[in-house]
Amino acid sequence: MITSFLLLITNSTFQTSLANKLANEINNEFGTEILIDKATLSYTGKVDLRDFLIRDHKNDTLIFFNNLYLSPESLGKLISNDLSFNSIVFEGLDLKISTYLNENQNSLEIFFNKLIKKNDRSIEKFKNSGFISNVFAKNSSLKIINYNNETNNIKISNIDFSLRDIELINQDFNFIVDDIKLNFENRTELSSLKGLVKKKDSIISLENAKIFFGNSNLNGNLKLDYSNIVGSDIYSTEFVNSIYMNLEINDSKISSKDIGKIFTNLKTSYDESWIINTTVEGYFNDLFVNNLSLNNNRNTIKLKSNIKNFLQDNYSLAINILNFDIDSKEIDKVFPDFFGTILPSSLKTFGRFNMDGFIDIKSDNISSKFNLKTNQGLIKSDLNIFNFSNIDNASYKGTIGGVDLDLSSFVNLKYINNSNFNFQIKGKGFTKEFLNTSVSGNIYDIDFNNYKILNTEISGNIEDQIFDGNMIVNDTSLSLNFNGTIDFSEDLVDFDFDLLLKKADLNKLNFNINSEISGVANVKLRGSEIENIIGDLTLNDLVFNSKNQTTIFENFNAQLRYSNDVRIVNINSTDAFSGIFIGEYDFFNLKNTFLNSFGSDYSNYVIDDETNFQNISFNINFKPKFLSLFNEMIDIDENTFLSGDFKSNGDYTLNLKSNFIKYDDYIAENVDAIINNHKSKIDIEKINSNLIQGKELVLESSFLNDTLFVKSDYTSNSNNLNKLNFYHTINIDNNSVFGFTDLDLILNDKEWSLNKISNKPDLIINRTSNEFYINNLSFSNESQIIDLNISNFKNQSKYDIMFNDVELSSFVNKKSSIVFDGKINGKLFLNQLNEKFEGESSLIISSLKSNSQLIGDAKLNLIASEDLKKIDLDFLIINNEQEKLKLFGDFSIEKNTYPLNLTLQSNDFSISPFSNLIKNSITDFEGVFNSEIKITGNSSRPVFYGNIVTSNVAFKVPYLNVRYEIDDKSTFFLNDQSFYIDDFLIKNKLTNTTGSISGKITHNLFKNWFLELDINSNNLLILNTQLNNNSLYYGKGMFDGNAIIYGPEEELLINLKGSTNKDTSLVIPIKDSNNVGDFKFLNFVNPNSDLIDSNKINKSLIVDLDINFNSNANLEVILDSDSQSRINGFGNGRLNFKINTLGNFNMFGDFEVEKGSYFYRSLGIVNREFTILKGSRIVWNGDPYMGELNINAKYEIPGGANPAILIQNTSFNRKIPTSVNVLLSGNFNQMETPDFEIEFLNTSGPIKSELDYYLVDKEKKQKQALSLLYQGTFIDEVSLSTVSSQAITNNLFQSASGLIDNIFTNSDDKMNIGINYLKGDKNASSSLLNRDRLGLTLKSEISDKILINGKIGVPVGGIEENVIIGDVQIEFLLNDEGNLKARFFNKENEYQYFGNDIGYTQGMGVSYEIDFNNIKSLFKKNKKSKSTKTSN
Repeated sequence: MITSFLLLITNSTFQTSLANKLANEINNEFGTEILIDKATLSYTGKVDLRDFLIRDHKNDTLIFFNNLYLSPESLGKLISNDLSFNSIVFEGLDLKISTYLNENQNSLEIFFNKLIKKNDRSIEKFKNSGFISNVFAKNSSLKIINYNNETNNIKISNIDFSLRDIELINQDFNFIVDDIKLNFENRTELSSLKGLVKKKDSIISLENAKIFFGNSNLNGNLKLDYSNIVGSDIYSTEFVNSIYMNLEINDSKISSKDIGKIFTNLKTSYDESWIINTTVEGYFNDLFVNNLSLNNNRNTIKLKSNIKNFLQDNYSLAINILNFDIDSKEIDKVFPDFFGTILPSSLKTFGRFNMDGFIDIKSDNISSKFNLKTNQGLIKSDLNIFNFSNIDNASYKGTIGGVDLDLSSFVNLKYINNSNFNFQIKGKGFTKEFLNTSVSGNIYDIDFNNYKILNTEISGNIEDQIFDGNMIVNDTSLSLNFNGTIDFSEDLVDFDFDLLLKKADLNKLNFNINSEISGVANVKLRGSEIENIIGDLTLNDLVFNSKNQTTIFENFNAQLRYSNDVRIVNINSTDAFSGIFIGEYDFFNLKNTFLNSFGSDYSNYVIDDETNFQNISFNINFKPKFLSLFNEMIDIDENTFLSGDFKSNGDYTLNLKSNFIKYDDYIAENVDAIINNHKSKIDIEKINSNLIQGKELVLESSFLNDTLFVKSDYTSNSNNLNKLNFYHTINIDNNSVFGFTDLDLILNDKEWSLNKISNKPDLIINRTSNEFYINNLSFSNESQIIDLNISNFKNQSKYDIMFNDVELSSFVNKKSSIVFDGKINGKLFLNQLNEKFEGESSLIISSLKSNSQLIGDAKLNLIASEDLKKIDLDFLIINNEQEKLKLFGDFSIEKNTYPLNLTLQSNDFSISPFSNLIKNSITDFEGVFNSEIKITGNSSRPVFYGNIVTSNVAFKVPYLNVRYEIDDKSTFFLNDQSFYIDDFLIKNKLTNTTGSISGKITHNLFKNWFLELDINSNNLLILNTQLNNNSLYYGKGMFDGNAIIYGPEEELLINLKGSTNKDTSLVIPIKDSNNVGDFKFLNFVNPNSDLIDSNKINKSLIVDLDINFNSNANLEVILDSDSQSRINGFGNGRLNFKINTLGNFNMFGDFEVEKGSYFYRSLGIVNREFTILKGSRIVWNGDPYMGELNINAKYEIPGGANPAILIQNTSFNRKIPTSVNVLLSGNFNQMETPDFEIEFLNTSGPIKSELDYYLVDKEKKQKQALSLLYQGTFIDEVSLSTVSSQAITNNLFQSASGLIDNIFTNSDDKMNIGINYLKGDKNASSSLLNRDRLGLTLKSEISDKILINGKIGVPVGGIEENVIIGDVQIEFLLNDEGNLKARFFNKENEYQYFGNDIGYTQGMGVSYEIDFNNIKSLFKKNKKSKSTKTSN
């Protein structure tokens, strides 16, 4: 029976029949269409429903089970609508929920709605029957397909789950999820999900959830409240947004790989786990993320957020970043597309991030304000971003700033580092590829080449990775204006710009050049760093300012090329240097490259490992200006060439050729040098210095046995052979070792020789420190001997120097401002061990002199103190058995300095030997000092404190050429390195004028003098100079006011303010004028002044004169320095002169003439004096050549002029008073044509009217005025062209006549002879008178009673040259008083009327002269009356 049962239940026909019966029962009960392929009954009584299928309304699969396992009891309950059976197990569940086109409900909703409508009674019974307690599923799947929007399709496979303790209470339920496993679209595998699911009313919750997927696990709680649900479409926005969610995630772990599986755009191979904690609550359209925390061992993210409408187009995400501490490289590994989708790609290399602030993300824009801290610094951003589908190319507007932000990686320039900036930006693009923005703002500071540049303004546009704009830098060490482009689209940056460089301090900018430069540059370069830059560089008007000089270069052109690791630099400059460099070299490491080559032949030389030997060749033509930048004492010939060839194996060759090389006072002429690491030779034709003079210097060297041997000799001017032979090597301690083998030199015309005492090295120098050792060096000249034994080490030093009859003059520079002489005998000995001293020194200087003036005999004693920590010093100068100067005290020896504790006393110490100490500012000191001065500080910076009392002290200010005396017992007060002057009375003996002087004079070890002097006086001579070729002004100045002398002696400022006094004269030559005409000089002169030569002045002196000229100063404008055409006058005005001896000269002010003259002279022939009318003036507004003239002057024609030719009346035969008035206007540089007026004094009536009518024509008036000036007559129209030549010829022979008079005449002569040349009168009717005449004048006293005066002439250029014409007068004195005279004469007629013959008039007369004051006295014949003359 049992067997029969078993056969029955395993029979397929039975199983199929049973399945159909069960399906029919269920369909009948629920009104469904369920298909069951087979139903089997197991031996245990369980029922297995196989291929259980429920179709949807489109006849597609809705629910399908491979196997559904029920107990017989459960199956019966199921058929009876009772679901309270214990458990259900199924395998291969395939649930497919579909939403078909144009339908709002999915297939599962439609199925249940249909089921409910058809089976209300069954459903109610189902609700009240309880529910399945446990559900177990294996290998199931879920598909959710929406054919209206397939982007929302979901596929979950491999679902295994176990639900336990399922309770269904009315509409609520609870169950425990023992475990759920699934695979989400073959990307993510959920390995386990556990928790408690509850539904009560409208709240569904998942409590104590534990979710495991991959290497991640989540712990937390989820609660969904749909009490306010809207609609039934679960896909609708309204439905989702009406659900309230509360999510807690605690102490969970997520893996980057697992996130990449869920979100494929964040997929990565990077494997790192993060701990996450957060809470999320709110409706789905308004979610609040509270305290989201993500961290691992190295990174932390903390933020708050508000998410709105995240399922809608108008979504927004407001993020409050509390802490964002993460490495950019780690972000890129975790989320490869994070940079470029969320943050700009340019931040990928910024290293570690630490960000705080807020970001408000909306569907159409992003507003952000945050601080982003990175390893490169802090970025501060306040931006609005829009059009950000690709954030790298997003549009934006706002401000962005940096705090200590390293820009080197962003701009590909290694020498640009940290910066602080703030920019206003507008544009789009965050990466170099997309950047297109306008920017303006300030870079407050930026590290450039390890220097912090301040105050930079930038404005411009950045597009296609090209910056095009302007930049202004206003830093104390760098000031410039930039205009151009910088292209950083590639690794090599392109520069194309113009640059106005106002200032660049190369030393402070760490280019190791102690100069400031300025100039104009055109730059076309390419490169990422100095080492690989190529292109073209043009510099113009390049100015180098060093400590003591200014050097200007006109142009500098450089071509930089780089190919196959070979750098080519071609440089061309007319006044710097020109040449070419070729090779594989680091331009900024050339020094070490050369040193390595020079030292590599020595076995003990320590090579700089950071600098490799390189192949370098070069050929350079150096100019003097360029080398003076490095040392102003260097000077060279224009054609100085240096070439070299350095090989990577260490071999090198150098060639130098120059006509002359000068260093300080050492001059070498015709230098030819060839230097290599085997043999070298230097030929110098002539050498000259204050100490050495000679010719044919030859220096040869050879390298042998690890030693360089040098042999040199030359012939002195006295034809003596000079020799200096030595060797050099490097010992095992890397010290340079020198040994002198022979020495014979002529120094200051004295022959010095080397006395060889031992075979030990003579000089050892530590190449890395200042330590050295001199052993047994002895030099001698006749009786003069110097022995040297010196060592200078860190903890031990020894100085042992012996002098025997050594003359100071042997070693001093005789061209120095102070030249000492005397004979030294004695010994200097000092031994230092750590901080203790021992030893005793004693020197005697006999007949010590300064500038050939005897100071006295000097004695110096140095003794180590008892505590061995300092040296006691005692220095004494004695003259005529009197102590004139004494210096005593002590000093210590420390590293690089000597602390001082000394006292200086002087007694009637003459200062005359030191009168050239401040040679450019104050010279020619005289007098004596008495002083007591305390000296402290140290040898590098001594401090002086005390008093100097003066006696008979006088000095000279060379620039003013004025000598002053100081009142006796005036006292200088010394404090630090300054001499203080308190209201000293000064006097000028030449003019017997006085004033007072106050201020101070500061020095640095009696060099680099700085003057601050204030002089006040009511009347003091402050100028007494004369004109020379370089003078900017000269004269004699009697001054009432204040004078300030301020500044270093190299750049001294003299500032005078006040007014002129009597006898003042000031002359200011205005040179190199470009004006047309004869105007070149402006002078203020006193015709009675004695002018004194002035000394050569310092070329950088600045003079500022602000002077109120009174009528006691004569103003003279010299219009031509050769002819002495000039304007001379007295007047009033305030003039300001700003003069710089470098060539700058400016004048400001207004001078109005009270009275004066205009002397017009031309070509040394024409000489006319105009009277300047009151009110004429000259005004200056800067350039002296541009002084504006408004001068009215009058010239009266001597004896008047005959106007017959003007009124065309030849019968008019008399001269009338005539004057020429002139108006001078314009400026000295461009004078306007003088405007002449002709005035007929005391003339009226018809003649005056006719003359005025003729002279209405301005051109005619000007020509007639010139004729009057040149020849004193009027001319007709035809003769206008002869005005100049006629006047010139007349005046030329007047000058010749004066020369002859000087030859034949003196004050005691009885006879005077002269010649003259008279230009013919072209208006004369006689042919004899209209031709030129050469004449002779004669004046003679035949006796005391007979005088002869006459002139005769011969016509020139005509047929009547044999005719003698002229005038003769013979005068007889008829009484002893000489007032009764008889006169006989023959003279030409003034007016000729007939033919070509010359008319003459002869006659005689008697005259009697008497002096009288009035008519009454005349009749009384009063002999004492004053001079008025009359004649009969």
